[in-house]
Amino acid sequence: VGFGDDPLVAHSIFLAASKGFTLSDGDFMRSFRLHGGIRQSWLELSNEDVTTAFIGGELEIVKNLFIVAEVNTRDDLFSKTPWSAGLQYKSNSFGFSAAVLQDPNETRETYYVGIGVSY
Repeated sequence: VGFGDDPLVAHSIFLAASKGFTLSDGDFMRSFRLHGGIRQSWLELSNEDVTTAFIGGELEIVKNLFIVAEVNTRDDLFSKTPWSAGLQYKSNSFGFSAAVLQDPNETRETYYVGIGVSY
């Protein structure tokens, strides 16, 4: 928590399923994976409960490089439908993500960049 702001605390539980498909053994458009699920969240700051469903996908365009996207249902608590789209690079020891997303309570899209290292 920074700058004296109240923490945005939420607890969630979700149930999800994922199914992958091989599209090609070649170097381009290798695989597709579909995700779906339901999420229950308890937001402590606003004392609200939120239940949403989500669906998303990953398209492997070349080895280890994916186009990713997800959309959620919009609960009555939110003003916008949450969604995200971006690129991910995933190898055995390094990951990089860059995405644009719609936060359910913001009027404009926001951007996300993440880096992960496994050693």
